[in-house]
Amino acid sequence: MRESAPKILLVDDDQDDHFFMKTVINEFNPYMEVRSVYNGVEALDFLLNKGDYINNDFAPDLILTDVNMPILNGLEFLKDLKKNPVLKDLPVFIISTSKNAQLEKEYIKHGAVKYYLKPISTSDLKGIISDVLVQSGLTA
Repeated sequence: MRESAPKILLVDDDQDDHFFMKTVINEFNPYMEVRSVYNGVEALDFLLNKGDYINNDFAPDLILTDVNMPILNGLEFLKDLKKNPVLKDLPVFIISTSKNAQLEKEYIKHGAVKYYLKPISTSDLKGIISDVLVQSGLTA
């Protein structure tokens, strides 16, 4: 039995998407902790306690990431994450507007658990969060 609610790291360059996902996650389970970063470089720094995140003590149970982001896109972030022996087992789920079947296969090939398409409704996102938690072996 888990002693605390799941922790989620959102990686997306769109602040509106962060607000929407955090709101829905909070409605789904107000005890879940959610942190946000805006590109793959920030995400890696956050996870490795580097740069602006040197004193970060938030260890996520899973990551929700976008595909199209500046500096380091979702696929480059995923590849770097999966190469790191400390981070490689973190489950990563993709939520993106990119409806490219080949790109989806590429993400799965490089270790993403599942690929979801935006735009998504509140009820769809709640379903995704539930699905993500189940696939990650977590409970809300």
